[in-house]
Amino acid sequence: MNQTPDELVRRLAAGLRSAELYAPQHPLVQRATAALAAACIAHLGTASTLVVGFVGDDVVVNDTRLGKGSASLSGFVRGLRDRDSEKITFHRGITAEEVRDFLNVLADRQAIRA
Repeated sequence: MNQTPDELVRRLAAGLRSAELYAPQHPLVQRATAALAAACIAHLGTASTLVVGFVGDDVVVNDTRLGKGSASLSGFVRGLRDRDSEKITFHRGITAEEVRDFLNVLADRQAIRA
């Protein structure tokens, strides 16, 4: 399945949102994590890295700047900016477990600030 950069960012936002709201074992977190991992793996089939960057209120996936998204995506971008995150890089070979661990750390605002 070939996923667009927009879909990848929506999956990243949904994964982070579920990790912020629920315990790691919750079915919604597990589904969101699996969907994000699958999207990353699909994008990494033709590239060694996948970069999601945040420039102002915009999201850039590799070299594709995404248009203005929904309110939920602008909240997602604002939340990452509040965490001082400028970009996220995924590397070929990433596993679903690594995606889950990443989302859990990113969802824990105290861990980010430490």
